[in-house]
Amino acid sequence: MNWRKIFGYRSKTAWKMFIASIVYIFILFLILQAIIPNSIRPALVNIGFLGFPLSLLALIIGLIKPQFVLPKIQIKTRKKVVYSYLYLALAFFLMGIVFIDGKSTSNQTVQKADTKVATSQDTKKDTADTKSKEEAQRKAQEETERKAQEEADRKAQEEANRKAQEETQRKAQEEANHKAQEETQRKAQEEANHKAQEEAQRKAQEEANRKAQEEANR
Repeated sequence: MNWRKIFGYRSKTAWKMFIASIVYIFILFLILQAIIPNSIRPALVNIGFLGFPLSLLALIIGLIKPQFVLPKIQIKTRKKVVYSYLYLALAFFLMGIVFIDGKSTSNQTVQKADTKVATSQDTKKDTADTKSKEEAQRKAQEETERKAQEEADRKAQEEANRKAQEETQRKAQEEANHKAQEETQRKAQEEANHKAQEEAQRKAQEEANRKAQEEANR
């Protein structure tokens, strides 16, 4: 395959080829992000962010002394230094950005899983706490109802006892009144009988005296 036929390289213009290379390396990193295991990504991120400042350092040195950073290239110009090490710096930077995003996504996935587990545990704990609270409230309600029922029964019993006592006292009072009335009537009857007897005796005595007087006069 002739790489000159690839889009971006056909014109052989330096800046177009530079931009095309950046785009293609970015696409390559995105593809690698999808297939590279999560355990390798931290190392790639470290390589990317370590290579980026080193490439910038080499770029600065190359702008001063191109032969120091382009030892195997015959034409050692500052333009080649700029295209080579700026491309390298951007490539390392994109590597770090792409794979740190993947790392963050992985961490977010792990965090989401941990959060889900924690949420599930919290939900179970909340459910258990809710059940315990409901059970405590139910027992408290039952205890309150029991005490209220006992208080109502006690008051009802006291009321019944009070009414029974009042009824007993009323009957005793009626019985006493009845007996007193009977006693009063008996005494009144006796007094009346006594007076009638005395009256009868008095009249008999008067009648006897009258007859004796008549007998004496005759």
